[in-house]
Amino acid sequence: MKKPERVRDVVRPVPELGRHETVEGALEKMRQAKADVAVVPGGERRYMLVTMEQLQAAEPSVRTEALDLHHPVIVDADERLEHVAGETARELVLRPRLPGVLVVSKENLLGLVPRSVLADLALTASRSGADRLEGAPIDTLVFECPVDGERRVIGYYDRSNPPRCADGHPMQLVV
Repeated sequence: MKKPERVRDVVRPVPELGRHETVEGALEKMRQAKADVAVVPGGERRYMLVTMEQLQAAEPSVRTEALDLHHPVIVDADERLEHVAGETARELVLRPRLPGVLVVSKENLLGLVPRSVLADLALTASRSGADRLEGAPIDTLVFECPVDGERRVIGYYDRSNPPRCADGHPMQLVV
């Protein structure tokens, strides 16, 4: 099976909500679409992201425009996927609740590339497009111990020797 090369190859559709829509209505639309992320048109910014988790925590009568929404990273559908993963890795580390990046083509919203897809791609980097170097440095990554919650920011990842917390537990990538 051919590996995806462009952002458009891995984009997933997301429902679009109205700015003045109530949380109750937004939740219903997201449930119908079986989506955990939706797009809300923004004022100055073109798009905003809202998660099912954010909506469930809000009062049903509140309008989506009143919520603290995510300001997304927006990429073009024809960008190289590897390039986008490398360029957005730092943003995803600094904004751990950002659900992914929005994808547009000729000013039209196509959908979202989930952060999990980008994180997987960011763990590998290519050299001259010819071969792959597992664990090549990409900037920084955040790892967390699933046992005691210790977090560590590292700049290099070696799959054969994953980072360990102070108590010796193997740490996991925070995505």
